[in-house]
Amino acid sequence: MADFGILVVGHGTRRSTGQQQFLDLVQGIVQHAGQATGEPRAPGISNTAPAPPSQVIDQRTEGVAVEGAFLELASPPIEDAMERLVRRGVRRLGVVPVLLFAAGHARHDIPTLVAKHAQRLGIDVCGFAQPLELDPAGIDVSIDRCREAISLCQRDGRKGVETGGLAVLFVGRGSSDRAATDAFRRWCRRRAAAQGIQDWQCAFLHGASPNLAEGLRWLDRGDWPLRILQPHLLFDGQLMDCLREEVSIRQSSEVGESWGLARELGPDARIAAAFAQKAMKLAQPEQRFTRRGSMTLE
Repeated sequence: MADFGILVVGHGTRRSTGQQQFLDLVQGIVQHAGQATGEPRAPGISNTAPAPPSQVIDQRTEGVAVEGAFLELASPPIEDAMERLVRRGVRRLGVVPVLLFAAGHARHDIPTLVAKHAQRLGIDVCGFAQPLELDPAGIDVSIDRCREAISLCQRDGRKGVETGGLAVLFVGRGSSDRAATDAFRRWCRRRAAAQGIQDWQCAFLHGASPNLAEGLRWLDRGDWPLRILQPHLLFDGQLMDCLREEVSIRQSSEVGESWGLARELGPDARIAAAFAQKAMKLAQPEQRFTRRGSMTLE
C-alpha cells in the first residue's frame, strides 16, 4: 500500500469532451512519471479505449498512488478521490492543480477543500505544485496550435492567406486576481516572441480588461489578411464555444481576410510531462514534509 499519494485536480466542465481531455491528461501524467522513475505504466486504463468521463483515475508510480478529480461541475469530486487514496493506505498527500495560472482556484478553492477533507480523513498535505504558468511546454504547444490553424486556413483556400500579414489575439479565461492577469500578459509577450509574431493583442473572457469584445474590435479594425484567435485554455468547454461562434460569424462574411481559431492545449504529451515533473517533485522524499491542510504553493 502506498504511503504517499498524488491528487491531480482539474477545474471541471459539464462538457464530456473536456472531462475526457482532463482524464487523458491525468493518464499522461502517470505515464510520464513512470518513465521518469523507470517504472512501467500501471494497469487500470486501456491504452486504446478512452475511459468514460466518470471513471476515476487510479494509478501507481514507484509506490505513489495517483488519482484525478474535479473541483466542480464533474465527477469524481475531490473528496471522493481523497477517500479512495486513503483506502489505499495514503497518509501523506501532494496536490497538482491542473491550471494555467495561480488565481483563486489554485490559491484558495482547491487548498481549502483539500485541507477540509485532509482534516476529516486524518492525512497530511505535503504541498501544492505550481500551475503551468510560463512553462516552455505551454508555449511550444500553443505555437503548434497556432500553426495548425494557419494550415487549416491555407488548406481551405480562404481569402488572403497567401498574401502575408498575420495578427493573433491571445484569449485567456480571465480573473479578478491581478497577479494571474499580469502573468497571462507576460505569457503573451513570451509566446508572441517565440513565434516571431509582431501584431498581437491579449484579451480576457471575463474578469479583466481588455475583454473579448475589445480584442475582436482590434482585429476587426486592422487590415491583416489572416487573423487567428488563440485561446489559452487547457480543455474544451463553453468558453471554446464562445470563440467558435465569433470566428464562424466572421468566416461567413464576404470580406477579404481569413479568420482562424486555434485549438485548446488539450492533453498533449508535453503538457502531461510538465505536470508529471511537478508531481514527481512532490513525491520526492525531501518534499514530503508534514503540513496538514497546508495551502502553500511549492
